[in-house]
Amino acid sequence: GKTKFEMGKNMAFLGPCDATSLLPKSRLRRPQTSALASKRPQSFRNFGRRNEYAQKCRKSKSGLQFVVCSSTHDFAVDTVQISSSEAQGSAYFKLWPRRSDEIQEEKERQTLPADGLIVTRGSWTVVEHGPLRQQLQGRILMHNSHRNQDVYINEVTAEAKVLSKRHSVQHVRVSVQVDPDHPDPDYPARADGYWFAFIVKAGKTTAATVTLTLEVEPQSSDNERPDDVRDLTQLQSCWLQLHYVVYGRRPAQRRTQHVILPLQATWSDAVLTRGEPQWRHTAAGADVLPVPTHVLCHVDDPVGVMREYVLPRYQKGDVITIAETPVAIMQGRYRHPSEVRVGLVARLLCYMFGNAASLSSACGLQSLVDVVGPIRVLFAAFLAILARIFLRKKGVFYSLAGEQARLIDDVTGTMPPFDQFIVLGPKNGPQVLKRIQSELGMECAIVDVNDLKRVAVVTATPGVDEKLLMAALMDNPAGNANQQTPLVLIRPNPSS
Repeated sequence: GKTKFEMGKNMAFLGPCDATSLLPKSRLRRPQTSALASKRPQSFRNFGRRNEYAQKCRKSKSGLQFVVCSSTHDFAVDTVQISSSEAQGSAYFKLWPRRSDEIQEEKERQTLPADGLIVTRGSWTVVEHGPLRQQLQGRILMHNSHRNQDVYINEVTAEAKVLSKRHSVQHVRVSVQVDPDHPDPDYPARADGYWFAFIVKAGKTTAATVTLTLEVEPQSSDNERPDDVRDLTQLQSCWLQLHYVVYGRRPAQRRTQHVILPLQATWSDAVLTRGEPQWRHTAAGADVLPVPTHVLCHVDDPVGVMREYVLPRYQKGDVITIAETPVAIMQGRYRHPSEVRVGLVARLLCYMFGNAASLSSACGLQSLVDVVGPIRVLFAAFLAILARIFLRKKGVFYSLAGEQARLIDDVTGTMPPFDQFIVLGPKNGPQVLKRIQSELGMECAIVDVNDLKRVAVVTATPGVDEKLLMAALMDNPAGNANQQTPLVLIRPNPSS
């Protein structure tokens, strides 16, 4: 749902977070009757798909006190205390929506594995956020998509690394704990972090709770470096790898789910890291402002990103553009090459493309095959060869294979840590822009721009002048390296 804050004297309104997910199970009580829904106060507000309800909070010295109930889980009303530091940390990453369609997103992102197990990247919350210690917690779903076969999940472990563009991270201590969150009460989480081998029945889902803790180690003068991280706000992102073994009808396979999480999520962080952005004049009769952001990830929402970074600077008549790759990343449409199962079609046809093309690698082309199907790729390749031989015409394959063929970025195609991944093109672009326009009133466009003065408008809202937009972006003000400015604000300049 939309974030709502009703601020008064010592009053606050709980935002869109799933409040029950922040609480230990011991703090939630099952109701004795089914009449809970009729007892909700009229002041409760519905926040999104999971029907979370929160009463007005009153701020005290100990933190925030509020009453939570849920129609979906039918939990009883309970009074909960959250410390001020926890409340501040949860509000800090206010761009993170709760994802209710994680399993479907994973199904659409890739072909289903032979073992049928789908592992999501999870919904995440910030438990603690401070300069010397941060803690994030995510709930990762594990779904058995088979109709009549069980699968076993064994040896679930995790590791993580943090990234900072300008600082050494040798004194940042990173710890990851994975706890089972099975529906079967006979398999509770253990204090030593051991994961029971668990059977996921056909069509059923289980989950794992992953807790990521970052701390700055005390430094001595002997091993101190000028570029050491002294404050966790100097970190940019965290790359989490969840390892697990799948076992069942097929031989045991060791697999990994990759999760990228931002460690910065506000305009002030972006400016502190990269400096205040400056307007630039273009020969197209418009001024452009490359807008810095944090490292956009699957936990981000395009509307929330626009509200945080663009809305305070947007004026009527402006157009905001966003690169196609960040949109796809926010949709979770990226894959590590190790999880791509290359087939015969991709293995043979990848030689059709030049070395610089994203489809020249077997994994890159296989990602396209997984999206549009092998028949369409074969048909497009066959006609492209004929057109090249008899008509001396290029680009036929991209026209016939679909929009995704042009938009896929192979490894090295974007900034770290996503330079290790294959990023697909965005999905449902017009719907994404329609949401931005309806909720924020912005004219916007998704574009594909490079340093070779090639500008392609993937999709745009009806009021956008595409000719002006293409001329203003000709010099690629967002950059193709590590500028981390996926948004460009375009303002027509009538005086020029």
